[in-house]
Amino acid sequence: MIQNPLFGFLYYLDDKQLDAQFVCVISNKTASKATERNKTRRLLSENIRLILNQVNPKLQAVFLIKKAIIGCDFATIKQELNKIFIQYHLYLKNEKGTTTTG
Repeated sequence: MIQNPLFGFLYYLDDKQLDAQFVCVISNKTASKATERNKTRRLLSENIRLILNQVNPKLQAVFLIKKAIIGCDFATIKQELNKIFIQYHLYLKNEKGTTTTG
């Protein structure tokens, strides 16, 4: 599991997979109010939606949300997502436009 200040991240690259799949898990213990959980889930989902066409289609991922993400803005979540996706080569292409490997 990859740990991040905002979330834990588990992923698997499945050769049989045609489209990337993501799951967001946020417990009652993390955010007691449903509105907080829903807002956090929507912020993460929107960030993923914006990069979905750049992500390896074989990717299956689970985000385990931590308390630190509650109250974070869109840009902060985007920055943390990018760090992980770049570090673990989960994008199809890097900043220079060349394809990444493994």
